[in-house]
Order: sequence, then structure tokens, then C-alpha cells
Amino acid sequence: MTAVSKLVANLRGVYRACGPGPALAYAATIAGTLPALARTRTLVDADRRMARRSWRFRTQGVDVVLDGRLWSGAREMYGRAVYFPDENFLLRPDTVVVDLGANSGLFSLLAALRGCRVLAVEAQAGFVQEIAELVQRHGVSERVALEHALVGANRGVLAAPGALERASHFRGQQPARLGLPELFARHAIDAVDFLKCDIEGSEFELFGDADDWLPKVRRIAMEVHCDFGAPGALSQMREAHGFEVALRDNLSRRVRTLTESSGYLFALRR
Repeated sequence: MTAVSKLVANLRGVYRACGPGPALAYAATIAGTLPALARTRTLVDADRRMARRSWRFRTQGVDVVLDGRLWSGAREMYGRAVYFPDENFLLRPDTVVVDLGANSGLFSLLAALRGCRVLAVEAQAGFVQEIAELVQRHGVSERVALEHALVGANRGVLAAPGALERASHFRGQQPARLGLPELFARHAIDAVDFLKCDIEGSEFELFGDADDWLPKVRRIAMEVHCDFGAPGALSQMREAHGFEVALRDNLSRRVRTLTESSGYLFALRR
């Protein structure tokens, strides 16, 4: 995937979710940070400049006004719609959604605004607090249950010694180590319409022992971190449980295999 392709994908996403004005503003900001972009091969500097004001995003019929500090995540979540590749993966009102690796809460917020009941699971205490504040500001706190917990704790980025303590939003509080059967029981969840998963490589442990809970799940959208396991193993496991599985790269193009360090897996129960 070329740098130009990434830029085009992000600008198109911003145009779709925010309109022409913010898209032009972002293009100008990117142009003004080209030396840093060429050096780092990321949009971090451009995103930092967009953090100076709030922005309105519209996706799946929902309007969300966000502090600019959330611009980077929102342009990916709402603009590029990385967890919503087609109409089969739109959020449906009055269903249960589980957000594993909830980060700053943008997926959970959208699901709650769409009328879903949400369980948001996050390993970093600082993010848990941010999610609580975000959903409260948008008036949907009653739809979102929060768990400060780590799933698949023995594999992935946060499994390395000291990794959690060095994480950006650790805040000195250790998360509970929980499995999904325990989380589902705690929150009286019998069926999950949509499971979103971004747990930094821990997905290989989580889904390696999923027989007890996977039959309860209808749809899965997951970022796969290929440094920690083979995406093919995840695909085969889901197919064995009655899912149709598709892999997509970071530009949401369907692929046979993931060739970069990360990509996305989507599973839909037949």
C-alpha cells in the first residue's frame, strides 16, 4: 500500500464523514506537514494540527461532534469506516455490541447512539475514564457498560513484561484478566450481534479457545496484528464455527491473505 493510496483513502473518508470543508482543511494541513509526513510516514503531525478545534462527523445516520483530540481515531473509525466495510456490517438498533479494545470509545459511542446495548472492554484505565466521559457528554451512558479488563492476556503487545505499565493511558491501575465467558455472564449477555476486536495481538489467544462463547456471536470485525500469529488460523477457526470469513487490507480491499503487519478480518454467521 503506497503512501499516496493512504492519503487518498483518508481524504475520501474525511469528505464522506465531514463534508468538503473539513476535507479541504485536512488536505491543506497535510500539505503543510509534508516534510514530517515524508520522514515519519504517518499523519501524526497533520492530525495534531486538526486537534485545535472540534469537528462534526456523520456516519450510519448519526451526527457526532468531537473534540479535535479525537480527530485521528474518528477519521479512521467514522471516515474510513474500517470496521464497516459494507452493509452487512452496519450497526443495528436494539442489539448487543461488544467492543474489545475500546480505546477512546469511538466505536462504543457510535453503537450506543445507534441504539445498541454496548459492553466496552479496555485494558488502560485512562481510556476507561475517557469513554465514561465521552458517552456521558452524548447522553448515552445508560447504554454502555464499561469493564477495565484485559482479554487474551498472555499474548500480544501488552503481554510483554512492563508493556502495560508503559502504555499511554495506564494510570497505575492493573486491569482484571478476564475471559469472554465470564464477561458475558457478568453482563447477562446471551447473544452478541456485533463483536469488534482490536486488542493488539491478543486476539490469537482469545480466539484460540473460543468454543464456549463464539456460538453466541453473529458478526465479527477484527483488526489482526500479524506479528503475533497467522491470520489463516483465525479464518479457519471461524469457518469451522459456521462463519463466512473475509480478509481486507488497510485500504479495505478484499485480499486472500494479509501481507502487511496488520489488516482486518470480517466474519458473518451463515
